[in-house]
Amino acid sequence: MTSTLEWHNNEVAKPPVLDVDSEATRWLREQRDDVLRLLDEHGTVVLRSVDGLDEAMVRDAALAISSGLFVEKEAMTGRDQLAHGVYSPSIWPQTQQMCMHHELSYRLQFPGKMLFACIDPADSGGEIEVADGAAMLDVLPPDLVDRVEKEGWILARSFGDDMGLSVEDAFGSSSKADIESYCEQNKIDFRWTNDGGLQTRQRRPGVVYHQRTERRVWFNQLAFLSEWTLDLAVRDFLIDEFGADGLPFNTFFGNGEPLTSEIVSSIADAYTSLSASTPMQSGDITVVDNVRMAHGRAPFEGDRRLLVAMCDPVSLADVGPRR
Repeated sequence: MTSTLEWHNNEVAKPPVLDVDSEATRWLREQRDDVLRLLDEHGTVVLRSVDGLDEAMVRDAALAISSGLFVEKEAMTGRDQLAHGVYSPSIWPQTQQMCMHHELSYRLQFPGKMLFACIDPADSGGEIEVADGAAMLDVLPPDLVDRVEKEGWILARSFGDDMGLSVEDAFGSSSKADIESYCEQNKIDFRWTNDGGLQTRQRRPGVVYHQRTERRVWFNQLAFLSEWTLDLAVRDFLIDEFGADGLPFNTFFGNGEPLTSEIVSSIADAYTSLSASTPMQSGDITVVDNVRMAHGRAPFEGDRRLLVAMCDPVSLADVGPRR
């Protein structure tokens, strides 16, 4: 089908910027097929000048271009749920870069799309940054890609009262029976510590195939959740306080071997080489294909108000190797 849409920023690595009709939800329903086609082509689409952005509008926009909303579980950082499937941004220091990641790529089910709705932009900075997970396979060291594709990767987490998220915040329950049942159903190894804390490990694929386009994609959080992304002084303090196995999060190769700081740096450098900033002005909704595109956030100054919607649940079985 020939698109009836016109867009700005039609450049390499720049997402299409679509001017939205004043009745945004109706417009999205009518233009759904073309918007999704552009999303498949570019990985990111910006919907510009959406009037009346609030939780209900963002929820309706997500529903207009998806199969349904996604409710977060196994969160890594705190955030508030403002409406079904609509959240505040992840809590992250505004002076720090948020590393590139695919949202919840350590789960058996994750959102296929992320919507970032700008109510008020920052005084400076704060852009959503994206990088193409398919292109990552061409710029990463081939031996690293091959190893992660064959072995997958492991996420290890420690939950306790003194650091990170509580068990209840991460799993939505304080019941040991509920948490154990969830872990068993979701292929998460777990153990309770003597002080009542919880440690988990889950092994996941690191390279997947996009559920619609079948593009082969680097899809993991090896670098973002590695101990080597922590400030070194903070890392050393945590290890002294809780031990190497007690870090709030850490990642490993699929055979359990630790990553080196050099490997983590090579992944970060690859993301940097592919990174593109999306526009961020009041009334924008940035739609990101969460399987194809990693996303992050630039540091910023001033107040910045965003709403985040997760939608289009995708199961790991839907993105497994094609035969």
